[in-house]
Amino acid sequence: MLKLAKFLVRQPSGLKLIFWVLGVFVGLVQAWAYRFSLSSEDAVSYLDIGDAYLRGDWHTAINAYWSPLYSWLLGFFIAILQPPPYWEFFVVKLVNLFIFLVAFASFDFFLQQLIKYQRKTQQIKWKRSREIPEWIWLIMGYALFLWVSLKWIGIHLDAPDCATTVCVYLASGLLLQMQNRTANWRTYLLFGIVLGLGYLSKSVMFPLAFVFLGASVVVSCFEPENVPEHAQLMWRRQTVLRLLAALLAFTIVVAPFIAALSVSKGRLTFGDTGKINYVWTIAKTVKGDKHWQGKEENSGIPKHPTRQIFAVPATYEFGTPVGGTSPTWYDPSYWYDGLKFSFNLRQQLRISNANIAYYYQLFLGSLILGYFLLVYVGGNVRTSLQQLAANWFLWLPGVTGLIIYLLGVNMPAAFWSPRYIAPFVVLVFAGVFSSVHLLNSRASKRLLIGLMTIALIAMGFQLLSHTVVTVKKGVVVKPIYWQVAEDLKQLGVKSGDAIAAIGDADQNAYWARLARVKIVAQVPRIKDFWRSDTMTRKQVLKAIAKTGAKVVVQQIGAPITTQEIGWQKLKNSDCYTYFLNKNPKAK
Repeated sequence: MLKLAKFLVRQPSGLKLIFWVLGVFVGLVQAWAYRFSLSSEDAVSYLDIGDAYLRGDWHTAINAYWSPLYSWLLGFFIAILQPPPYWEFFVVKLVNLFIFLVAFASFDFFLQQLIKYQRKTQQIKWKRSREIPEWIWLIMGYALFLWVSLKWIGIHLDAPDCATTVCVYLASGLLLQMQNRTANWRTYLLFGIVLGLGYLSKSVMFPLAFVFLGASVVVSCFEPENVPEHAQLMWRRQTVLRLLAALLAFTIVVAPFIAALSVSKGRLTFGDTGKINYVWTIAKTVKGDKHWQGKEENSGIPKHPTRQIFAVPATYEFGTPVGGTSPTWYDPSYWYDGLKFSFNLRQQLRISNANIAYYYQLFLGSLILGYFLLVYVGGNVRTSLQQLAANWFLWLPGVTGLIIYLLGVNMPAAFWSPRYIAPFVVLVFAGVFSSVHLLNSRASKRLLIGLMTIALIAMGFQLLSHTVVTVKKGVVVKPIYWQVAEDLKQLGVKSGDAIAAIGDADQNAYWARLARVKIVAQVPRIKDFWRSDTMTRKQVLKAIAKTGAKVVVQQIGAPITTQEIGWQKLKNSDCYTYFLNKNPKAK
């Protein structure tokens, strides 16, 4: 058994097989455990947008808040597999698993290029340093990838973050090919295409693309010292053309969507996600709810807010002109058009300090401790620091991504916030630890293996505990949202019907998607509705009836607090309905 372990450890193909099997297994466990649910209402919007693209409804599909790539993938697989409502959310998880596997392959490409770069650097400049074996690079690299991909992001997360990691790893690997002088025309063209797809996955990748492009210019145009002068000049002529090809490829990929977006908004824009989220989470001039009415001071004037049809309890109508299952979240950029961007230095510093502390707790403390232990105990301080500076093209894009989220998102309070920074943390770790040069001694070897063992135990324990919790969840999970959709169908609700919702928008959007109905009105606060007197509640229901809604559905798990004629509990869930018009199937 020991000999087998040593053989697998020292064989790259054996190590890859072990980590691939582990990744697929944990990914399948996560997909199965969350097969009947979605991670947030965001996923419903992505699914609706994918449907709009497939049916050629470009006006509805173009969206300044949600990037299109994830919607395209969901729409494609839904169209190919055509799952019944019972299995639709599981298909979403399978799409997430597919993206994870592509990300794994992309990371593998990046890791192989990193190993080549590290070996080349060591052979040229620091021959006396201890060479870090390939098997250590593979073990630590794959372990770090699985940790951030399956714990920080996860298959259960129905968002484009994993697709973004594909583009980040591929772009970084191609950048290493340029640095290693193994790049060709195809490398540069693919580099531009990948950066373009990165923007189509998340709008934050648009500014980051120019960081990558800038890095490609520097690493391509500055030749190693041992290249003859004439060869340098010939190389640079060809390199300029290749760099222009990369920029052209990037432009060709992003230009159609930016043009369509700008035309639909009536102004030049590559997306409104950053602005809206900054005002919600950093400036906090508005509350960030889905019914902005422009009442906050210096928040701007909404051009087309949701229509308030009752004052207390606050009730809103939003059936037109936005499409989707839940129009208020299908395109927040429409409802928040007119929002004024504001900057609050005190608030910015407070959030930034909180984010730095969050970074330190999440990964930065371990990064600093591990680096200084290796550098100072390993003995090659000066050469390691020199190489850290030389590795700028590796860690700079990662640091830039971390800074963007540091300034623009309240990370401790954000939903599943590690997902935002996962690939950038990997780039920083790669750039920092590939710069370490150890003295060729037994002490250095023991230190390296010791730190690797500690890191593996820490990451493995967290991933194992996370997987155990996931397995427990998968055993007891029930198709609650499908049951609500089926119960409504039995009561006469049909696909395409307009309905109203009371309570949390996320919970309502899930079953509404499966029932293929559209939420056109909402009472956001359940308590306000039931604290009102009987006459007021009747007036609210009468106002909702005028919106064209067929039925009012109250959030799952929130029982009614009074006995009133017309309200009925669904058969298979703790969900209450009130039909606004006579329903022959209602009891």
